[in-house]
Amino acid sequence: MRKIPRLKLLLRPAFVILPSAFALSLPGCDQVGAVIGIAARNIPKHIDAAYKGLAGKTVIVMVEMDRSMRMDYPDLQLDLAGSLQTKLIDVARDQKPDLMKGTTFPVSPLTVVKEQENHPEWSTTEDITDTAAKFDGDRLIYVYVDEFATHAGAAELFRGTMKGSIKVIEMKDGKAKLAFHEEDISVLYPKDSPNDGLPIGTEAKIAEGTIDAFTTEVAKRFYPHDEDRD
Repeated sequence: MRKIPRLKLLLRPAFVILPSAFALSLPGCDQVGAVIGIAARNIPKHIDAAYKGLAGKTVIVMVEMDRSMRMDYPDLQLDLAGSLQTKLIDVARDQKPDLMKGTTFPVSPLTVVKEQENHPEWSTTEDITDTAAKFDGDRLIYVYVDEFATHAGAAELFRGTMKGSIKVIEMKDGKAKLAFHEEDISVLYPKDSPNDGLPIGTEAKIAEGTIDAFTTEVAKRFYPHDEDRD
């Protein structure tokens, strides 16, 4: 962790170069505290990976939702799976985090979705660990979508929202076990939308932006990264 050294580097010059007359004019510690607070907020917050078991593994991405959502948004399942898998591939290739060294994604999202369509029991009566054991891979990233809307505020305005959960199933020798689980991952698009929504946008653009925001949040669970402080 380098937070304290970086903070010192930001703050030390500010006090060393102050002219003595100006320094003497400071009323007290309140101003110093305010400067420190501003500087600290400008330092990105380091977030560790929530799950650290993808390195050197073959990974399969699967997205599921209830039947009514699939009927209302027939492309959502494939769009989400494709977006998430692409993001993870890009991170492994471009950022090269150690936690994703040698990670591969040998099965296309389209193939997984077709298998899901051919096996409706996977989403109704079968436990996800039993489903995962049927795949030829080391890890299954399973995303379940609980909520999705492009008009989450007023009906005539645009406000994209998505909420869901993720599970990571570890497979070995024809057996599978749940290794990671997180509920209530949610996004809003655009991020600072008012509660009623915005009068500009299209269904396609809001859906695309919401999917991108959600899969970005999910992907962050698998590699260390920096985020802006609130």
